[in-house]
Amino acid sequence: MTLFLLLSVNNFSTAATLTYFTSDGSNTVDKPVLLVEGYDTNDFFSAQGYYDLLPPEFSFWLRQTGRDLVVMTFDDTKIDLKLLAVEFQNGLTALNNIKTGNHPTAVVGFSAGGLIARWGLKTMENQGVDHQVSVYISYDAPHRGATIPESIIGGIKDLKDNLPNFAESQGLKNYWDAVNSYSAKQILLGASYSAFLTELENLGYPNNLARFAVANGSDNGTSINLPNNAVVYDYRVELLQLFNEYQTLREEPHDPCAYPCDPVRNRRYDSAPGSTRSSFEDYWIEMEKADAKIWTPGFDLDVYYKNSALTDHAFVNTLSALDIKHYEITAPIDSSMEDYGPFDGYAHTGINKPHASIDFAFANGSDGKINQWLNNYHKVNASIPGRSHKKQSINLVPSLNSEWLIGGNNMLSWGAVTGATKYEILRKQGSTYSLIKTTTSLYTSITVGQTSQIAVRACNNDQCGYSEFATAYNRTNEQPF
Repeated sequence: MTLFLLLSVNNFSTAATLTYFTSDGSNTVDKPVLLVEGYDTNDFFSAQGYYDLLPPEFSFWLRQTGRDLVVMTFDDTKIDLKLLAVEFQNGLTALNNIKTGNHPTAVVGFSAGGLIARWGLKTMENQGVDHQVSVYISYDAPHRGATIPESIIGGIKDLKDNLPNFAESQGLKNYWDAVNSYSAKQILLGASYSAFLTELENLGYPNNLARFAVANGSDNGTSINLPNNAVVYDYRVELLQLFNEYQTLREEPHDPCAYPCDPVRNRRYDSAPGSTRSSFEDYWIEMEKADAKIWTPGFDLDVYYKNSALTDHAFVNTLSALDIKHYEITAPIDSSMEDYGPFDGYAHTGINKPHASIDFAFANGSDGKINQWLNNYHKVNASIPGRSHKKQSINLVPSLNSEWLIGGNNMLSWGAVTGATKYEILRKQGSTYSLIKTTTSLYTSITVGQTSQIAVRACNNDQCGYSEFATAYNRTNEQPF
């Protein structure tokens, strides 16, 4: 059974579809598990495709336990994720009106679907709407952003800007759409953390249900280990035999900043522990297709070299999928870190697995974490897990001030941070930051041999917060500011 929903917001029409895979093959839905589609720029996944993504043992277990799988797909996932969240709310309301009995709904948000469902459920609670959901499961959703290597984004932009018949290669055009759409810019970590991800953090999580998170990335610190400065490919763009542009694209060690842009920490997101995506290989396939294509006379693309050692990269780093902040992205996951996260339970693995997959270890015929969560919380009168043990993350140091005294002497001062047991002062040396002092006071003096950038961050026994920055000067009395 399929239900098509049309939504019009500000004269913009879009649509969502609910497809039902009921436990007994009938049109009756009484114990729905709603699977919400993620970012699917080229409509690669259908509702049947998402059903087939589930391990067969898990699909059988759903039917065996009388649960009805309902897949929500969207007409266009390239639009604003907040509009998709409105589609989700309408779809969930329609599902709740269709189902029989008083059994609650379970929501599983796959990839960006986890963000869409989170936004929609929290908005419904804020509006006083009963969403009738007892459990929300986020499956490898990029709560703190996702990553496409800058070499790929730069390469596709270069081709788009310099090859007049760029659009003739549907594959390359699809790739450009994938990294440049409205929703992609909301998710992908770029020059700065997107406004959407900041809004999402401020919005928070739905409270009137149990909430769980799954990460397809490694939980033991195992990284992808992309080589620094490695050549990705060499190619030439020829325009009317008047202009030849030769390009060598490299996988550079530079990476974008995560919220709120803290260069003190390790920021190599595309090499981090995380679920993988084969963007290098996929892009190379499209480059080869374009190279072999019969182009308009005078316009040509020649690809000379491919680095076959570059295949996968980290797409959603593990900490992003679990929404745990204030830790190095290579840090192994433990229970003390999870206490700082927003979820009531977590599932993660020892290796980095493909993002577009649902792991048998998490969803199977008996004892997977998702099976357990549904057994415990997808039921009538399900309890909401207690969260009194949850810890508040350390906040940013407020009101940091640097006062130059004389020569290289400076006085730093800042406001108190609740829960902090110490403050670390770091100095930028080259491209990295080194710890120069630890104090329990709200001020300290430092001496620098040259004008330097200084970072100050609050810490407790478990973690340090994000850094605030100031400049420490080394000046003579005669030098004006």
